[in-house]
Amino acid sequence: IPLMTERGTFIINGSPRVIVNQIVRSPGIYYKAEFNKENQKTFTGTIISNRGSWFRLETDKDGYVWAKIDKIKKIPIFILLQALGLPQKKIFYAVRHPEFLVKSLEKGNPATTFEALILLHSLIKPDKPATVKDARSLLYSNFMDPKRYDLGEVGRLKLNKKLKIATSPRCRALRPEDILAAVDYLINLEFGIGSLDDIDDLKNRRIRSSGELIQNQIRIGITRVERITREKLEKFQKKETNSRAVTENNKSKIHIDTVNTPATLISSKPLISSLREFFGSSQ
Repeated sequence: IPLMTERGTFIINGSPRVIVNQIVRSPGIYYKAEFNKENQKTFTGTIISNRGSWFRLETDKDGYVWAKIDKIKKIPIFILLQALGLPQKKIFYAVRHPEFLVKSLEKGNPATTFEALILLHSLIKPDKPATVKDARSLLYSNFMDPKRYDLGEVGRLKLNKKLKIATSPRCRALRPEDILAAVDYLINLEFGIGSLDDIDDLKNRRIRSSGELIQNQIRIGITRVERITREKLEKFQKKETNSRAVTENNKSKIHIDTVNTPATLISSKPLISSLREFFGSSQ
């Protein structure tokens, strides 16, 4: 792990490197108004996380509500909410102005959660066969897996404050109730209730320091180490199983070459290459 010198540099392969701190959007939820070509006002709400998928809610000029995951195709709001396990009755009960949501049923009105999951998968990944298991896995990995999605403590507190919800600061992933509350706030803006955010205001910005940037690279490197180690373990297990089968068939003793020491299983090369990649080619 490279150490910073007294001059604020890192010595990489004998040459000094400098990391410039970045000013980035602070995690949380931000609402803004947009105007189309006909000068009609629409609203958008964006949930920004420390790590993980990009999520956005929006209304359009025709009065429909949509969701977007990672800037891909728009998803009708009922398909997303019902895929998350929220029944229609609960959705309408939780929203202050349910009459605004009624029109969105035209774009997607699944009868069951299973149907909603299939429709969601076919919208996000139209080239792959849709299954309920794959759709659930897709939603979980995008928003509910702590390894892949992290709002951060600040992000969770800002989300709670803006949407007036009481979720534990320890819960850093998104919950279906968070998305439902975000939809309710978005609809309220159409009725003049709630406030818009200025993303350029310094209270909505934060500093991403050199320590955090290097920490992210180490996390990527360790993830690679984990994947390669799992692959090696699977190979050794298959080899051992095949060797035992041969031993039983021949009824003779055959030496099983199982290598199970940490040094042979775990390689630090992916971690080192991840750091070199960052210091050598990062902007």
